[in-house]
Amino acid sequence: MFALIEGGTVDIAVHEVLEDNMLRELHQATGGSWGGNTVTENFLEIIAQAVGEDVYRDFADKNKHDYLELMKEIEEKKRKGNPDSQEKISIKLPSALLRAYETKNKQPFGKNSTREDDKDPVSFIGDKLRITSKKFVSLFAAPVQDIIAHIHDLLESIRKPITVLLMVGGFSDSPVLRKKVRQAFGERMKVVIPTEASLSVAKGAVLYAFEPGRITERVIRYTYGIDQTVSFKPSEHPVNRKSLVGKKAMVDGVFDIHVRVGDVVKYGEFQTERVYYPVTPNDLDYSVMLYRSNKTEPKFTDEDGCHFVGYYFMSRPYQKGTSTKDEAIKVKLAFGHSDIQAKVTAHNGEEVMSEFKL
Repeated sequence: MFALIEGGTVDIAVHEVLEDNMLRELHQATGGSWGGNTVTENFLEIIAQAVGEDVYRDFADKNKHDYLELMKEIEEKKRKGNPDSQEKISIKLPSALLRAYETKNKQPFGKNSTREDDKDPVSFIGDKLRITSKKFVSLFAAPVQDIIAHIHDLLESIRKPITVLLMVGGFSDSPVLRKKVRQAFGERMKVVIPTEASLSVAKGAVLYAFEPGRITERVIRYTYGIDQTVSFKPSEHPVNRKSLVGKKAMVDGVFDIHVRVGDVVKYGEFQTERVYYPVTPNDLDYSVMLYRSNKTEPKFTDEDGCHFVGYYFMSRPYQKGTSTKDEAIKVKLAFGHSDIQAKVTAHNGEEVMSEFKL
């Protein structure tokens, strides 16, 4: 089952529905900036070209309420505009925008704008922007093509047959997108669009909060690891990363991997245990800093594509000059929840469950 979740961006998840109505993720969520916001920007570009870029920017900056009303008007047309209709789509322009145009150009809006003509793909009459159905559909072309191409790519990469495509999120209310998706995939699978698709994501989030175990397995979207300081090894570490801690050569910011992109993790299951030591006998705390990367084998936490996720601190018994060799902590991470959980075993055997501070 595909789940096509849309809005400002598009996220596409692939799940298998198990016999007990549980879900198993088959492919990590993927997507891009192909959502309804792209279509809104296309509408706004037409308006800005008609009144002038400077007039439009001045209006948007100084008339927030009217600007939001314009956005609301565009959103309504996106969700209700019929791609098969022969009638033009009309959008009412705010009076504040028309006044800004008149102040700037010393003439009423419309005097030099395109007149109402059935042959014109974009025209203006009074305070209305009017576009033909063909032009209206063309505003959706780029994001729709990207969505369909991405789904095709996923279908080619997944071995199991996909029988249902579920569309949810704000953009899924668009008749244009619905028609294009059904044309592309309707013969291959069942396309399901729930009532009030725009609310389905929020409803699903609430349900998931009560029953997070419904998704029994997930495919990790990023590589996760802990920032580690280790002894410098010329065969493994660049010389420019070497620093002295006392008299010992060390390397900071080593990405110690816990799980990798594409790994399958089960809900509530802790991953491989990793061992960490305080750097010097004088350290009062273990600082556990969690990073993620879009690479499979990141080496350092400051590489391109690496991002800081969260941290927690764990105190250690402090005795000045005490050896650090016997004061290791063991860390396991669990990724199947809505947040990342950690299980830490101290040197004395005490176990601590911790959540990262994001």
